[in-house]
Amino acid sequence: MNKKKLILTIGLSALAVCAIVICFILIAKPFTPKGDGEITVEYVALDGTVIKEKEIVFNEGDQLIDLIKENFDNVVFENGMILGIEDFVTDSTWNPFISIYVDGEESMVGIVDIEYTDGTVISLKLTSFEPM
Repeated sequence: MNKKKLILTIGLSALAVCAIVICFILIAKPFTPKGDGEITVEYVALDGTVIKEKEIVFNEGDQLIDLIKENFDNVVFENGMILGIEDFVTDSTWNPFISIYVDGEESMVGIVDIEYTDGTVISLKLTSFEPM
């Protein structure tokens, strides 16, 4: 009788472990990104505080402009420049304006030409300048 009980216990334990593994796989699957990578885009106030930040899953070939438009409100682009986002619109004085930073460095190219990879951080920073 002990041998049958031992076999039954081992069988039920193996079955329980398999059920747990299958449940874990089925539960975790919907939470895995369905793209080629993920970037972070942040909208930053004049004082340096982050107003809004989004982690955005992208696929190869996605345009940065489209990703930003899909994830932020009131986005305005004109001639490859970002003029508005959320509650901010650049006025005719261009003071303040939106500067673009890629991984902490000011971008030397327009938003259309920015190349990004998995893990890239794009910062859209409000920037003010003092006239000389």
